[in-house]
Amino acid sequence: MKRTNYIKIQDGRVDSQLDVMFYEEDGITYAYAPALDLVGYGNNLDEAKASFEIVIEEYFKFTTENNTLEADLRSHGWAVKEEESYNSPRFVDILKKNKQLQNVVNNDYSKVSEQFSYSVC
Repeated sequence: MKRTNYIKIQDGRVDSQLDVMFYEEDGITYAYAPALDLVGYGNNLDEAKASFEIVIEEYFKFTTENNTLEADLRSHGWAVKEEESYNSPRFVDILKKNKQLQNVVNNDYSKVSEQFSYSVC
């Protein structure tokens, strides 16, 4: 399976593409990016998407300001492709280790590949 997740930092911007899975549990809708193990949630799909956008922006903001992005990505199995460019681990490798993802795929879910871009200046 082709890797679709990437993160690239250049010219004061973080550009990324992440697979985001949407699922419902106990009346709450979740937006989950297994490659980073980040979750947003809400009462419906729109709220979950909006929540996730805040979560991912805060993640990039915090990790770039504290110079911890590369270390955190490596802890999640990401590989450096070239300077300040990263590829996620394969989905199957994440699935083997991630109990939350195992629960998600055993239920109804949808998956989209979303692009996110943020200024880090």
